[in-house]
Amino acid sequence: MRALNSLLAVLVTVALFALAMEGGLRLIGRGPAVTLNRYDPVTGWSKVPGLEARRRTSEYTVDFAFNSVGLREDPNVTPERLDPEALRVLCLGDSFVLGFGVQRQDHFVDLLEAALRATGRPVEVVNVGTEGWSTDQQVAWLETYGAAWSPDLVLLLPYENDLFWNTQEQYLRFPKPRYGEDGKREPRPLADPGPRPLRDRSALLGLLPGGGAAPPLIEVEGHTLLAEHGVFLEGGGPQHDEITARTRGCLRAVARWSTAEGTPVIVVPLPSHSAIEERYASEVFGPRVLDGLARSAWDPERPLELLFTLAAEAGLPTHDLRPALEASLASGGRPYHEVDWHFSPEGSRVVARSLLEAVDASGALPPATGAVPEVLATAASPTGRPTWPLWYLALTLGLATAYRRAYPDESTPRAALQVAGLLALVFTVALGGSALLALLPPAAASLLGATLLAALLGFCAWKLGDRLGTITELVTAF
Repeated sequence: MRALNSLLAVLVTVALFALAMEGGLRLIGRGPAVTLNRYDPVTGWSKVPGLEARRRTSEYTVDFAFNSVGLREDPNVTPERLDPEALRVLCLGDSFVLGFGVQRQDHFVDLLEAALRATGRPVEVVNVGTEGWSTDQQVAWLETYGAAWSPDLVLLLPYENDLFWNTQEQYLRFPKPRYGEDGKREPRPLADPGPRPLRDRSALLGLLPGGGAAPPLIEVEGHTLLAEHGVFLEGGGPQHDEITARTRGCLRAVARWSTAEGTPVIVVPLPSHSAIEERYASEVFGPRVLDGLARSAWDPERPLELLFTLAAEAGLPTHDLRPALEASLASGGRPYHEVDWHFSPEGSRVVARSLLEAVDASGALPPATGAVPEVLATAASPTGRPTWPLWYLALTLGLATAYRRAYPDESTPRAALQVAGLLALVFTVALGGSALLALLPPAAASLLGATLLAALLGFCAWKLGDRLGTITELVTAF
């Protein structure tokens, strides 16, 4: 019976420790990413209808709310509730178009809609952006669902990593469609991968190295890169020919749809932070993301130029956002977040102004009858305040009260100071460690996180000392 009690004590201790670590990691923002998507038989995955979620980083807090058809839109923006008299623009893309890094009032899709309406055109700008989608998935959605929205104009906004993923049949654990150079989608069923594994739903298990689906890697001059970054290299990387062929096929499919539906499509490649700011390219992206690859060995302009070239081959008009973003940077603006790679609220306003020019130049909508609204020139709204000070104060008050009751002979100020000092040390280590991990490449961050966890467990084992041996003997005997 004593052995059983000892075993139960060990199990309870381990369980409490795991729960404390899980809660602590989530508290400091190192919890598992909120899942926004579900399996989709056409595109591989799409957003969860009716989902409300919040994503918080050291740079922003963003709230997502999806309507009944899984769009980050108002509840009435569905094909069934369309106003037949309204003009409509569809925006297709990945997380940039979905709006990572900005609340809806600061997002270029919603700002473009506000600007069009303010200039005398009652236009609905519909956000079809979905996290992780590459060009082939955007085209598959357009071919399948686009006509139901009766658009007057489509803005296709591909990003640089689309190029590599257009060649793949799967993105991490999800399947995805793929197009041949002839512009035809491969007749291949997309299998449901099932629910997320436990590892992806736990902050603690997520610190362990290995496991889960890892993105493909390539070796370049002794440096390990994500395969999607091969498009930066001279000659376009090891899969340049297939990347070119399949992306050409995607844009040919778009051009065919545009002709069949009589709806113009403008291709607007989204520049990366590195393509706009050389400081970021040479001091941040190269050292941290490209494993220190020499700056002369890669060029962030290459994927953009390839997208412009292939769009022109397909007969699709294009629009270049680089001049507007570069002008913002030159005037002292910060159009991108520094750690996260998406547009800041300021950058989103720059993009909205530039897209308004592209829409006006296309002639797809009636000409403006009013001035461009001030909303595109005002300061961005705040992205949220850190919550850790509130947690620190609440924990200090709660633990100091408990400590004072457990040790009534201790003076209240001394108890409060001891608890506050200990928590300050814990918060400093936790927040500092979280900030450090955010600056590292994902593989290095995972390895360092696992190392820190192992060090913490080792420290606990050291503090247990001889008692650990006794516990081990009891468990073994049991």
